[in-house]
Formats: sequence, C-alpha cells, structure tokens
Amino acid sequence: MKNKLIYTTFLPRKGYDEYNDLIWEWLISLRTLGKYDGKIIVFDYSGGSFSDQFKTTTKFGDLSIVPLDPIPPHEISNRRNVDVIPFLKDYPNYGVAHFDADVWFQDDVNPMFYEIEKIEGAYLGVEPRRCCNFRNGPPELEKLHYAIHEKIGGFVFGGWNAGKQKPFIERLTSIKKLYDDKKWNIHEHGTDQSLFQTLIDFSKDRLDGGKWAASHYLCEFKEGKWYMGEDVVPGFHLVAFNRSREDCVEKMEEHYRFKYLHRKIYESWKNPQ
Repeated sequence: MKNKLIYTTFLPRKGYDEYNDLIWEWLISLRTLGKYDGKIIVFDYSGGSFSDQFKTTTKFGDLSIVPLDPIPPHEISNRRNVDVIPFLKDYPNYGVAHFDADVWFQDDVNPMFYEIEKIEGAYLGVEPRRCCNFRNGPPELEKLHYAIHEKIGGFVFGGWNAGKQKPFIERLTSIKKLYDDKKWNIHEHGTDQSLFQTLIDFSKDRLDGGKWAASHYLCEFKEGKWYMGEDVVPGFHLVAFNRSREDCVEKMEEHYRFKYLHRKIYESWKNPQ
C-alpha cells in the first residue's frame, strides 16, 4: 500500500520522565528498527505542549503533532476513538494504523500495510485466554459480547487497530454512535475494549494481527529480541500502567524498554551531538 499513516495519542505527565520517554521510544523505534517512512501523527492531549519539544525539526520525517483539548487521563483510551475522526477524513486511500504510545518497534512494520490492503473491514488482534469485562454496556448487547469472547478465545486488544481509511473511520464512527447514544459511558475507563469486541464483523474483519503490538505478558525475551511463540514481534506493547501498579514502567527490567535495550540508537536520535 503506497499511502501509509500511523498515529498515536499522548498526554505528557508532569515530573514523570519514565512515562514521558515512551513517546520518544515510540517515534525513534518506528523510524529506525521499525523501518517506517510514511506519515506519522501524534495527537497531543496536553493541548499543544508536546509539540514545543519538536519545534521545526524535520528529523522524524513526515510527522504532525495535532493538539487536542486536555481531558482526564483515564478517558483517553475512549475519547481517542472519537476525537481523531475529523482529522483522519483528510487521508482518503490511505492504510491507517493506530498504536498505543507504550508500544515500541523492533522489526519492520511495513508488511502490516500489505495485509491491510487485503482486508475490507478492520484488522484487529486478540489476546488469547484473557477476558474483557462488558463494562456496563447496554443489556441487549451483553449476550453478544460474551458470545464473541467464547468464539475468539480471548478479547480484542484496543491499543492497536488498522485498516483502509474508509472502513477504519466507519468503525470509529460506530463507536462514536454508541457513545453518543449513551449505550456505553465514554467517561468510564476501558469501555473502548468492550466496543471493539462487540462490533466485530466476522464477514469482513481479520483478527490475527496481535503480533503488531504484542503485550509484554504474552512475550518472551530471547536472543536480544521479544518473541511471541516462535515469531519476533514487530511491535512490543509495554502496557504502561501508573506508578501504583506492580507492573509500572519504573519496575520493569531494562530489556523491556527500547531506550535501554537500544541505548545507542535512542540517545543518538533524542540527544544528537
């Protein structure tokens, strides 16, 4: 696919450098080990402060920083599926992929776009043997939600999704409608997971994309890389919870972080001499 767009959303946290570095790891690894040279957008939920760090640099290639109105951090995973729609409409005939900002890349992501070209619906990933709560959704959809869980043997991961621009926006628009109709509460953390799962279209969607952003608890570190089963994962998802969690970013061993595992690459891009 010739026209490619990858985007993320981010809210810097004051005095929390271990967290704020995630976006640099995302960007630097995407342009280096990820071998990606297409369009990148970072939607900045700080209202614009993040863009100040880039000023007029062209080092990251075709990169746009789009300021969005600040919202509570726990709402971002829901609101990002609604707030980006007007901006993505400017990219017809693109392959589009969203990655969480706590993903970093260790291998070529471009083959993902070859797969997108073949798919008429959404390109999604399933976390096997894991469950996603219904999260106070509409009673008339609860049975469907859990039937889908049984059918796919896990839950649809909300931190990565992809597709051609038109069906990609159509899926986000379906999510927006359920929020607008008050079927799900956009202010309740994590309802995006329930919506992505309930809206699966088995006639058009593909659910085998988990390797593009594989969560760390599904992976094994060996030979200097992260694997899921026998395969190197192109995108490695840290699931970066806040400081109160046992698996917060401060407590992870160094090989979990791009900035430590690939220190020379990271420092040469972030702090060039």
